Amino acid sequence: MEIKDLLEDVKAYRNTMVARNFPHQEITNLIMKWDQKLLEDTPAYKQHKEIEEKEEQLERFKKREQEERENLERVSKEAKEDELKEMAKQWPEYTLEELKKEQALTDYTEKFKEDDAS
Repeated sequence: MEIKDLLEDVKAYRNTMVARNFPHQEITNLIMKWDQKLLEDTPAYKQHKEIEEKEEQLERFKKREQEERENLERVSKEAKEDELKEMAKQWPEYTLEELKKEQALTDYTEKFKEDDAS
């Protein structure tokens, strides 16, 4: 392979420079760059990178789903609060707290019915 031959030549050149006590960092950087390119060209590396990208995408989707769920819960809670305030206007004999308790009981009953039907 051509790149491997190139790397062998460059490494030999670097070793000569080191033996003569010449600065060798630039040639070492070049070798590392091409070693990395060889590694990135392997099927195993490509598969690994593909898996990493899919895992990152899955994490982004999970985070987005959680944010949307939290927003939906917040909006639902605000809607229930607004609904309870409207009910409190219609039935002034009940306090907002009494209506909240009644709503919580109704919600619990509905959830119980849904769980029972499953």
